[in-house]
Amino acid sequence: MFFYKAKNLKGKYINGIYRGKELKKLRKELREKNFYLIYKKDIHVLESLENNRLNLKERWLFCKQLKLLIASGIKVTEALGITKDFFKRKSIKNSIEEIRKKVYLGESISEAMMEFKDIYPNFLINMIKIGEDNGNLTEVLDKLELYYENQWDISNKIKEIIIYPIFLVVFSIIMCMFLSGFILPQFESILREFNETVPAFTKFIFNLFTFLKGNKIIILFCLTTSASIFLYKVKKNSVNIKYGILRRTPFLKDIYYKLQMYRILMCLWMSLKCGLNIDKALEETCLIVEDNKIVKDLNKIKFKITQGTSIFEAFQQCLSNLMSQDIIILIKTGEESGNLENILKDICNMTKREIIIKINSMVKLIEPVIIILISIHIGIVIIALFLPILGIMDGITNI
Repeated sequence: MFFYKAKNLKGKYINGIYRGKELKKLRKELREKNFYLIYKKDIHVLESLENNRLNLKERWLFCKQLKLLIASGIKVTEALGITKDFFKRKSIKNSIEEIRKKVYLGESISEAMMEFKDIYPNFLINMIKIGEDNGNLTEVLDKLELYYENQWDISNKIKEIIIYPIFLVVFSIIMCMFLSGFILPQFESILREFNETVPAFTKFIFNLFTFLKGNKIIILFCLTTSASIFLYKVKKNSVNIKYGILRRTPFLKDIYYKLQMYRILMCLWMSLKCGLNIDKALEETCLIVEDNKIVKDLNKIKFKITQGTSIFEAFQQCLSNLMSQDIIILIKTGEESGNLENILKDICNMTKREIIIKINSMVKLIEPVIIILISIHIGIVIIALFLPILGIMDGITNI
């Protein structure tokens, strides 16, 4: 990866970031535009390790701002220059500036974005290309804005499920550390002063906390190592492990299938609305699906449709585990009435509401379960502390 400066015979200067390894290729590309390399600097390896990919919020913001500016009659190069200022991350600002320069030199937006595939997803680039080819870029950007806004909204709801249990678990760990580090040692010294016999249950709890305190470095090392190995295996074979877990987990399976169905139908609706036929729409849909099993099913659907099978029958045969019979019937109605696009949009709206309802229900279920588990944990410790106190009180009463 290089930062470069170049100059043409008219004395005009350009600069930017080249995300390649071969300097010869950079020189060749510049010569084709009548520019000559005058300066280059290697970008530090650590900078290239940054996760540069646009998140859902940034994709939504990019589409929204670009749509509004182009629809207002501003030139594309100026719109890109203004859009750049809405982002904080340097990598994104630099990429948009490079895209702006390439568009100024005659490239289309999608062609310029192809140089930054590590930042912009293929689906976004392809949809913008479709908009440019069909002359309806603002309409395509409007659909992309809606798509990413809905994805972002659902993603935030899912994070709510994850964050609250993590907070409670961390709180529980902090409580354990506080009890083992401060309360239990003081309580144990008090019992020694009274020469009180420690009950077996209390002694077990004392020994457990003493063991955890004395071996915390070893325990932490084992937990960290185990977590690292697990994460490495997940990352190495992420598709098979991650989505396999989601497909088999009882509480998450239903939400996962509905979320995948929503993404597929939303992408199909958007692609058809932008003027693609069903074959091309299915190709674009495959780009947003990461689960290989579902991608294979979508390719089967595409093959069956090219062989003359109706859309609803292809979905019924290949994605019956993902879509309920009610959804299939609605798709059939839309196909037979020639109103498939509107039906797909209605299904998406309905599915999104169902996903949010299920997520909220899961949050309401998880909260009391975790609170009960933490209460049991704290209750066990309190009982262990209370039993010796009863012994001391009995001794005082007998005196």
